[in-house]
Amino acid sequence: MAARRLSGLAFLLSAVTTAAPSLAAIEKQGEWPADEKKVSLDVERVPQEDAIKRLAEAAGWSVVLHAPSTEPASLHVKDQPADKVLSLLLEGGDYVARRDGTLISISRAPAAKAAEAAPAVPPVPPTPAVPPVPPAPPVPPNISGDAPAAKPENPGAHANKGEGKDREVVGQNLVIEKDEVVRNVHLIGGTLTVKGVVTGDVEVAGGMVSIEPGAHVMGDAQVMGGSLNVKKGARLDGDARIVGGKLDREEGAVVAGDVSTRIEEEKDDEPTNAQHIMREFSESMTGGALLFALGAVLIALFTKRAESLKVEIAARPMRSFALGIVGSLGAVALLAALCITLVGIPVAVVGLLAGTFGVFAAMCSVLEVVGRALIGHKTKNEYAHLALGCALFVLTSPLPVIGGLVRVVVVLVAIGSLVATRAAGLVPAKKGAKTIGDDSHPYRSAEVV
Repeated sequence: MAARRLSGLAFLLSAVTTAAPSLAAIEKQGEWPADEKKVSLDVERVPQEDAIKRLAEAAGWSVVLHAPSTEPASLHVKDQPADKVLSLLLEGGDYVARRDGTLISISRAPAAKAAEAAPAVPPVPPTPAVPPVPPAPPVPPNISGDAPAAKPENPGAHANKGEGKDREVVGQNLVIEKDEVVRNVHLIGGTLTVKGVVTGDVEVAGGMVSIEPGAHVMGDAQVMGGSLNVKKGARLDGDARIVGGKLDREEGAVVAGDVSTRIEEEKDDEPTNAQHIMREFSESMTGGALLFALGAVLIALFTKRAESLKVEIAARPMRSFALGIVGSLGAVALLAALCITLVGIPVAVVGLLAGTFGVFAAMCSVLEVVGRALIGHKTKNEYAHLALGCALFVLTSPLPVIGGLVRVVVVLVAIGSLVATRAAGLVPAKKGAKTIGDDSHPYRSAEVV
């Protein structure tokens, strides 16, 4: 078996070398990985173009052939690197193999093309020997006594877009040094400092990006939840997009693309005072309409309970206001005490929802009492009283100071009326306890059902 493999390899070499009378160098351009995929092929006497295509299928390449030889070739290889097999196939002529990832372009070398196109030229007679040039005088040392050091060439000066390798970092800081050329940079939760060349895009989430003087980013820079700092002498060819952060561009920095920051856009969209007042008025209209609808339902379905709240508000408004302050503080303390234990949290949630509905219902009663006080001598219609109270509430709410005071007073009086009437009679009084409706009380109170 070993003898057969050796004979197959010898046959491959003989078949390839017979394609041309002399050997020539194969020029490889681009990035050719050291750990190339190994292939096994068994092809007998096929054109060189077909042999290269079968090699590309086995190696997972995409090949573009410009001028391959038509000489037949045979492949009998097993577990051999694909790039070495390609070199053996092209060994009979002057070729240039350019590689970009898995895409390979094969064409004739310029010298080989010129040699094929040029006609035969008779040999040129030898020229006489040129006398040797005297050596140049040595460069005098500098003041320190050392020879001046040659200025290093910037490796990124001739870098093309798309060159280099991608860099992906999570939860760490990353520095692209001056002598480093990378392609795309993806970073999450860290700081990126670019001193060299980035031939692709820069994408950072939850971090900061600093493009130092002399650095060059050929693609776009996108930062989410951070900031982008382009310093003097730095260059960004693409767009700069910042979401949830800001762009700091020093004088002398170059940003060739578009710049967009979400914070600046939100600042540009800030409403004016007139727009703010109109928005507040629209929200007040919506709230007033909901209060009128809720009050109409209470008047129609819960007439006696709503009447008890209105009588209490009309008879003792200041007392209801004071009880509203005390009741608010007590409700906050009670909710805090219930939230300490796991069992009390559901009770607190249910109580909060019920209390919120009760406050809105009592607010309807407060607004109806206000409307009755203004037009009660003209009409006895309860819905008209409620509509007038809701309209006044809508008109005063957008006002800067007065609107806030009106809302606070209405809410506290509503809470106080609920406390005084024991939630319109929903909470029963203790046996033997005096209530505000007893004859012993100096003030008349509403009948609570």
